[in-house]
Amino acid sequence: MKPLHFTSMVEDQIINKILVDGRVAFNILPRLMSQRFGKNIEDLISHNIVVSDFYGKPSDFEGVICLDIFVDSRRRLTVFIVIYSQANFNMLLGRE
Repeated sequence: MKPLHFTSMVEDQIINKILVDGRVAFNILPRLMSQRFGKNIEDLISHNIVVSDFYGKPSDFEGVICLDIFVDSRRRLTVFIVIYSQANFNMLLGRE
């Protein structure tokens, strides 16, 4: 099976390479993408969530941020965990 990628409006900007993966427990945003929306480290909300990588090893993340995303003709405020990573996607939408 191929991954599901789509393009959508986020914070009034067109974003491509949004990956959908229902097996992931949260939404992920690479730090470089958060900077594209004009958000910096001070805009992130600290949280005590433990994030594990693909190998089950705890992984650090920068913080949590809420972004306005337009999906299927609906606008919705969505929570993302901001990670410091070079990913092959611009955003990952998982389960909330």
